[in-house]
Amino acid sequence: MPKIQRKVTFKTGNIRLAGTLKEQAYNMIRDAILRGDFPPGKIVSNQKLSQWLGISHTPIREALIELQQNRMVIIHRGKGTEIAPLSGKDVLEIFEMREALEAKTHELAIDRVNNAQLKELEELFDDQIEQFKNKRKIEFLDIDRQFHLLIAKAAQNERIYTAIESLRDQFVFFGNYALSSTNRMSEVIEEHKYILDALKKKDKTDILLAIRRHLKASYGETFKWTSRQGQ
Repeated sequence: MPKIQRKVTFKTGNIRLAGTLKEQAYNMIRDAILRGDFPPGKIVSNQKLSQWLGISHTPIREALIELQQNRMVIIHRGKGTEIAPLSGKDVLEIFEMREALEAKTHELAIDRVNNAQLKELEELFDDQIEQFKNKRKIEFLDIDRQFHLLIAKAAQNERIYTAIESLRDQFVFFGNYALSSTNRMSEVIEEHKYILDALKKKDKTDILLAIRRHLKASYGETFKWTSRQGQ
């Protein structure tokens, strides 16, 4: 099993020890999946997860149930837990969902984003560049998550925000495989810059072009990854 450092202080890092035991288990298993320690199709037992994490079976079972709800794992009673395989259909569905939700939030944010949020987006963008330079994929993905959630918050539509927030782990799960190509992280930086520039200019045409370009590129890379895996 992959090694875990138990004493870690983090801001946007990949080891998360705050919260309840269930939350700790959820975050550490989730991050292990995103790091590739648990590849799609791998089956792990609750016993091994308990030994690896140093956490009892009940919070691990609760964490796995939530991961299954987020379609990151499949629980096979009596056989263990399988890391969810990805199919072309899965990839298409998640990116169609992202386009339906995020294109609208980005459009709404043009008229509703405030200066404080723009400043925070700039800070996240700068932080993501640093993670890219240091080749920190999980931290890069975590900032990506924060970047798009902040834009959703700026749209000031609580129902759309709640829908996006509930799906973000699925988005990150798929986004992880979108970063499998050599140049994808640098392309994401460029695409986020277009999105941020459009928000600053309050240009609805540019923001819709920017987010759709971003999602189309991520979909293409994720689909290519699944094709190479024969999914």
